[in-house]
Amino acid sequence: PWLKSSNIDACCHRTKRLCLYIPPEITEEELKETYPKTYSYLKSFKEELEQRDNGNITVDWYIWRRPKNIKNLLKTPKIIAPYRAKENTFSIDFEKCFGSYDVTSFVNESDIDDWYILGTLNSKLLTFYFQIFGKQMGKMHEYYSGPVSNMKVLPPEKGDSKLIGNIKKLSKKVREK
Repeated sequence: PWLKSSNIDACCHRTKRLCLYIPPEITEEELKETYPKTYSYLKSFKEELEQRDNGNITVDWYIWRRPKNIKNLLKTPKIIAPYRAKENTFSIDFEKCFGSYDVTSFVNESDIDDWYILGTLNSKLLTFYFQIFGKQMGKMHEYYSGPVSNMKVLPPEKGDSKLIGNIKKLSKKVREK
């Protein structure tokens, strides 16, 4: 699934399109032999694909060079956010979405529940914190890994399992709308 920042809301996101990702190490001949229908489809757009970056593409015409770092591409769940937003707008991706450059993603490597982290990151307190300490560009803030990693999420206290359940329910209601 293809994800753009405009598809992300607090606690949920919507994917409307699919993206075809071809690893940069595959040769044109390997693509043609292994995925003949994909190759044929892409070949019909070869002229347009060669004109990317004003005709100065640095990869073969059939390769899409994004993302630069694909190590977390297939990991789930991952916490995602628009690269630029007016306020904290984090969601959890369970679908192995492929994000454009305007989407930032984070993999939780702690023992803290992802839903708890999501609720904390979208809280008014951390939104206020980020509006003070995050990088501001006009009326928007930039949510890239450095500043976001400075937002501290403390482990939940006993009894916070109810909070986690409420965050899950809220996310489900928002997605259904």
